[in-house]
Amino acid sequence: MIEDLSSCQLPKEFATDVCVIGAGAAGISLSLTLARKGIDVLLLESGGEEPDTESDELNKGEIVGLPHVGMHEGRFRALGGTTTRWGGQMLPLQEIDFEERSWIAYSGWPIEHSSLSHYYESALSFSGLGKSIRDDTEVWKRIALDVPYLGQGIETYVTRWCPEPNFARLYAEELKRQPSLKCILHATVTGFDSNGGRVTTLIAKNLHRQTLIVSANRFVLCLGGIETARCLLQPLNNGTLPPWTSDLVGRFFQDHPGIQCADVLPKDRHTLHKFFDNIFLNGHKYQPRFRLSASAQRHLRLPNIAGIILFQSKRSEALSETRQFFRAMLQRPTVNRAVIQSTFNAIATGSLSLLARQAWRALVQHRAFNLDDLGFRLGAQLEQVPNPNSRICLSDQCDSLGIRRAQLDWRLGNAELESIAKFAKVVKECFRRQGIGEVIIDTDVEISSPQVLSRVRDQNHHMGTARMAYTQKYGVVDPNLRLFGTENTYVCSSAVFPTSGNSNPTHTIIALALRLADHLYLGVKSA
Repeated sequence: MIEDLSSCQLPKEFATDVCVIGAGAAGISLSLTLARKGIDVLLLESGGEEPDTESDELNKGEIVGLPHVGMHEGRFRALGGTTTRWGGQMLPLQEIDFEERSWIAYSGWPIEHSSLSHYYESALSFSGLGKSIRDDTEVWKRIALDVPYLGQGIETYVTRWCPEPNFARLYAEELKRQPSLKCILHATVTGFDSNGGRVTTLIAKNLHRQTLIVSANRFVLCLGGIETARCLLQPLNNGTLPPWTSDLVGRFFQDHPGIQCADVLPKDRHTLHKFFDNIFLNGHKYQPRFRLSASAQRHLRLPNIAGIILFQSKRSEALSETRQFFRAMLQRPTVNRAVIQSTFNAIATGSLSLLARQAWRALVQHRAFNLDDLGFRLGAQLEQVPNPNSRICLSDQCDSLGIRRAQLDWRLGNAELESIAKFAKVVKECFRRQGIGEVIIDTDVEISSPQVLSRVRDQNHHMGTARMAYTQKYGVVDPNLRLFGTENTYVCSSAVFPTSGNSNPTHTIIALALRLADHLYLGVKSA
């Protein structure tokens, strides 16, 4: 059932088994999994059924470190959270990402990759990718190609993209009809009450300051990496410090620094299209990418770094219009407003020929159609080395509900500069040896100039502000995601990541949510 806090029919107080805060990928995954097991769940969402400017205004904060576009443009308060805007790319972390690496300060997860293997698989099914091809070799085999070999130290892989990335749409009917789940919109948590290490109640308000009081046996914060820290840093409702207070809360903020770092001059441009055009099979999209192998990371003492070939064209905007058309057709096969609008846009921009060429490439050859009249660029996305001084604090400014806003100090340094330069040089050597072409590294990248940081872009991947650890000395939550200092409050988001790898975080977020659902279910049943 979905309700709104402004509803006159809604009681002012609720009691529930589990209260989940935040209806994004983690919150919806956790809530529905528990509700299917018969656990009474109350899901609170700060926004409405669709993103709106009034709710998103609560996300505004201060940036005192490096520029970070995602602080404001990469966060959405709405049913579905950031899944209402993301592309839907799924990719698990690798085994090496969980390891303590001597060359990466503060590395090492308190759980092993194997403990998430089952949940990674379940997360694919939960995300609508149950029928996707799991084996990369099989993906290439289906289009009559071998897995591309780019050279020693570089491995290729494919990412899988959700056919319906918006979880609010994907689970619209179940969210409305699941008997054990109640979702309340426009309910922003403004504070907690705690007694003896247990959170007893929380207060939620809408923008008109209508109030809801919730008591629960267990509370779970399924907020983003920025909002998690902001919430945990606030005082309790009575003005005292919360039981989870620690100097580590908000520290180790990480994102995936991304940059275009080199020109690629292929010997045969068709080779790059064969290796890197997206693949479409049975309604699923697979994107070819490449990364440093685990052995190369160890040998070069580098963090995890991934690369992609970017196709440059003066007609990129027109090509984007045709892609929107196909996306609309794939997601909603019947003719609707989105399909009609995309068709008119294609006609208006003279893109019908592009539409036809893309249709042939996708439907007959099972590949994406990319224009390259402006050449090719090497893009890199790297794992940020954890830095305790890269952090979220509280601003002196307050939002319209009286809650102190977040202050972001995102920090990168020599480790990231050197990693980008070394990765580009590895790719350059591999492409040369394999006869793929020449890689002309940007001068500022090659010399690791600090000016490179002005070109680095965040990827809206906010991680690390409530890191997972064995003890409170080294983290904010334990291996079961329980907040240190509490008996019944948990964090389930990318905030708990000790390190970030180079994978988009959502696959791991959902896997952790499904794992936490099992843990909470056993706890409820044994109580």
